[in-house]
Amino acid sequence: MKRRIFAGLLALLTLFTLVSCSKTKSPDKDKDPEQDDQVSAPSSETKYNFLVLGHDRAANLADVILLVSFNIEDRSLTLMQIPRDTFMDYGGNHYKINSMYSSAYNDTDKEKSENRYLEAARGFATALEETLCIKIHYATVMDLDGFAAIVNAIGGVDMYVPYDMVYRDPEQGLNINLKEGQQTLDGKKAEQFIRYRSGYVQGDIGRGDAQKLFMTAFIQSLKNNLSVGTVGEIVNAVYEHVDTELSVSDMIYFGKEVLGLELSNVNMLTLPGEAKTSANSGASYYVMCREATIDVIDKYYNIYDFPVTDDIFDRDQDFCNTTDAEMKKAYLTAAEECLSNMYNGQDITENSIDIGLLK
Repeated sequence: MKRRIFAGLLALLTLFTLVSCSKTKSPDKDKDPEQDDQVSAPSSETKYNFLVLGHDRAANLADVILLVSFNIEDRSLTLMQIPRDTFMDYGGNHYKINSMYSSAYNDTDKEKSENRYLEAARGFATALEETLCIKIHYATVMDLDGFAAIVNAIGGVDMYVPYDMVYRDPEQGLNINLKEGQQTLDGKKAEQFIRYRSGYVQGDIGRGDAQKLFMTAFIQSLKNNLSVGTVGEIVNAVYEHVDTELSVSDMIYFGKEVLGLELSNVNMLTLPGEAKTSANSGASYYVMCREATIDVIDKYYNIYDFPVTDDIFDRDQDFCNTTDAEMKKAYLTAAEECLSNMYNGQDITENSIDIGLLK
């Protein structure tokens, strides 16, 4: 059984980019090589949404949850990170969204399932579709080995590590030891950077911002280093380690459309909200800011011919414990009072992100 973990955005971006450059070979050797140029769009829509999940080795908890929207018309990519501790009542006593993938996986009949990973991801996607009022066209899951293999295949990721990062967790087999400064991260070091979570002033928000730094640097390194020589290695890594609902035809189409994507057209944000401690249980949660999230969903992820409004969004208030006064207050915070920074890939490259660590 494959070991799965985060790095979903890397899988998605790599799928897009490598297919556009590789002209994926058909098993039919007599196929017209120009036929790929005639591949059609999956539908008549101009905006496509992707759910990208990555989960840990031990418990199938979703360490990374990403909603990605690709706008065909203006060739823009919007990525929203959903913190793993986000409160969501999806039945029973499971209130952190990262455990929803594990529940979906465990509920899948392993004897009848063709791919439990993808079926669990689709179950996760369906829950988000119903609460967030969005259409999720494709789900993707990637394992740790694929993450490292892709990073190594492009020659590493050039980036500035903002702090010394030192952390050990023998139970997870985690030994992080990175030094501050400009450097090229190979697959092993890139995993260390992504997994580091100790000491951020804003907790998982800080970790999410660090991942934005890495993802921007990855995109730039991929664009700079992709060549005929590296394509084969990336193709092998992706197809060996990525589970996706994208067909080969879909990948070719999106790859062609995203070719030439500029960092100035890549936008990244964290789900609007704030960290709260439950007065009822003492557990720590990240609570969605309802009004600000509606604005983001309607602007970047809405494919319908009607707006996403308060009366249809999260109708059962699954993203809030309504019996907890502080959590309910955070959930109902006015959009203008909710901290939600939208970062542009080009701005990140030029100005970085100020990520605070505890002294």
